Amino acid sequence: MKKLAVLLLIFFGCFYLSFLLLDALFPLDLHLLSRPIGKIYTDRKGEVLREELALDQRYRYAVKMTHIQKLQVQALLSYEDRFFYSHPGINPFSLLRALVHNLTHPNKIGGSTLTMQVARMLEKRSRTVKSKIIEMFRAMQFEWMLTKDQILETYFLIAPYGGNIEGIRAASRLYADKEPTELSFDEILYFTILPRNPNAFQPDNEGQVLPEVLLKMQALKNKLCKSMENTNCDSKLPSLNLKRRVHQELASHATRRADFSNHSSLDTGLQKKLEEFLRKVSWENPTPHRDGAALVVEIDSGKVRAYAGSPDFLRQSQIDAVLVRRSPGSLLKPFIYALSLDEGLIRPRSKILDVPYYFSQYVPKNLDSKSRGLLRSEDALNLSLNPPAVLLQSHLTGGGLFTLFNKLGWHHPGEDQHLGLSIALGGREISLWEMSGLYTSLLSGGGFRELSLQEGQPLPPASVKIFSPEAAHLTLSMLWNNLPATRAYPNIKGWIYKTGTSSYHRDLWMMAANSTYLVGIWLGSLNHSKGESHFAQQVLYEPVRTLLASLEGEPLDLNTSEFPGIKSVWSCQDHVLFDEEKCTLKVPDWKIRGVHEDPCQILQAESLNYLRKHLPKTDWERVLNRCDSHFKNLPPKIIWPTEGSVIVENPFQKSTILGQCFSHQSDQQVHIFLDQQHYGIFNSGETLELKTLPGEHSLLCSDSQALGHQIQFQIQGDET
Repeated sequence: MKKLAVLLLIFFGCFYLSFLLLDALFPLDLHLLSRPIGKIYTDRKGEVLREELALDQRYRYAVKMTHIQKLQVQALLSYEDRFFYSHPGINPFSLLRALVHNLTHPNKIGGSTLTMQVARMLEKRSRTVKSKIIEMFRAMQFEWMLTKDQILETYFLIAPYGGNIEGIRAASRLYADKEPTELSFDEILYFTILPRNPNAFQPDNEGQVLPEVLLKMQALKNKLCKSMENTNCDSKLPSLNLKRRVHQELASHATRRADFSNHSSLDTGLQKKLEEFLRKVSWENPTPHRDGAALVVEIDSGKVRAYAGSPDFLRQSQIDAVLVRRSPGSLLKPFIYALSLDEGLIRPRSKILDVPYYFSQYVPKNLDSKSRGLLRSEDALNLSLNPPAVLLQSHLTGGGLFTLFNKLGWHHPGEDQHLGLSIALGGREISLWEMSGLYTSLLSGGGFRELSLQEGQPLPPASVKIFSPEAAHLTLSMLWNNLPATRAYPNIKGWIYKTGTSSYHRDLWMMAANSTYLVGIWLGSLNHSKGESHFAQQVLYEPVRTLLASLEGEPLDLNTSEFPGIKSVWSCQDHVLFDEEKCTLKVPDWKIRGVHEDPCQILQAESLNYLRKHLPKTDWERVLNRCDSHFKNLPPKIIWPTEGSVIVENPFQKSTILGQCFSHQSDQQVHIFLDQQHYGIFNSGETLELKTLPGEHSLLCSDSQALGHQIQFQIQGDET
């Protein structure tokens, strides 16, 4: 007996020393355990947004033993390796039993331990005796280097489950649409058996498990039930429907952003709704535009709840159009009005003039080329009239929108000189992400904070104050109280919206909000191709209204009378002055407390010319008397020709050049001097017919106060 013990000791000692020598000669490459892992992106509630393939194009997701039910481990060890916790990687008795069986029976069985199976899956080889010996050696190395739980984790990570699915987590998600911790007893049985022959044991096209697999599951179930007390044990044959589904692909652009964290702010329900909305509106709209982007933002928190960077990520465009800068058309006009309210240039219901204004060679016009004359500020905003918006932008302190963008860090050096007043009408490109941030600030009191895709972080304070809460509130009330579309589309109270259409209809925008959510959408073509003659309101109004109505949220309530920083006043409707006592028609209005108001600041020579022609004499004189201090030192304004202009005419005869000059004085008369020669006396705004020969010329316009405006222009002969 002692000799046997000594022989065994010598045998195991030699075996151990041989193993150490071979381990030194053929060390285990632990990089074998490092397999590329796909990611599962979730929303704020933990629901799955997108399931990503690993880099080797397999569905394989990280798994820990905490993800695995105890029953799953018991089923696996009962089916594959009962002595897993006892052997050092190989089980000689199992190998011997398999050898004897395979020599005496036509059907083959294996003697591999679970650890040997892991070794075979990590280093794939043809099934030969040599490969089996290498597997045994590698299994012992794994047992030497890893804990039992680490070996189990590796198995559950790389076990094959059919096709390009590897690992229990990928299998449970793609077959059962749940995490491994949520699997039922029957599902655990199936996923225990499937790796033995994954291609043959897959469910059929209807998702039904094959009968032979059901029998194996029943046998394993009976075996488990004998070895433990389990309330799920019964004599019923397992019944499953595990049809493999297509992987989840929501928020494709958002989940690929660098600032996207797995604990995101997105909401799966809203995300599905927004993506379906964008696909429908991009393909069913009457324009040729098929690219688009859309956002849903929770106003109070600034969290993005849904994000669609294109109508279809897989089939159409993988460019994230949420971040692409495009011309916003009229979408920046509410911010011009908000800044103007803060500076006392307007009130919501004070009158403003929609007439042609001349800013050197830039003359903004409305889309229909019509001028509407004297109208309320809120009407000018809701009708999206261009001349009043450009007029206000030109009189805002510090450059208006340029100052706003500078506060936000969006300003580029020289941008104000390059773009000029065209910024009011979409001259500066902006992304949907930036525009949604601006409108969120308007809806939350004028303080700007960056939109966020992350959930669970404390709400940061507004980083930049771009206008006062009072100006924000009044601007929203202007959009809320007087929507022109109410006659065409009933039942729209309780939400506000603004549309924008860029030149040549290249870009169609709409921003809409109730008390909870802001919806922003852009439609266009990423190649900047022109659109057809459709405006944003025609294309987007009804789809966006329907979408917003389907979102949870109370209607907006913009009761201005309860806002402490706003004072109720009366505004005159006879002319452009706010609260003139001698006014025949007044309407209730509001002003910001503590703001100095001066409506004369936005009156120009063109304004005076219109008022002189269209107001009763008493109202006209009232405006002049009120604004006399503002106008008395302003020189007249030559509208045409402009400074440095070159006019091509017939070289062999005197040419008739049309000119125009406006006066700021009450007598509304001007003296015209052509090349230092007095040409005549004209009424302000009267068309001048200037006859002169080709060459360089000067034109001086002087008023009764001896204030003048002089320009140089040139006439060239057309010799063609």
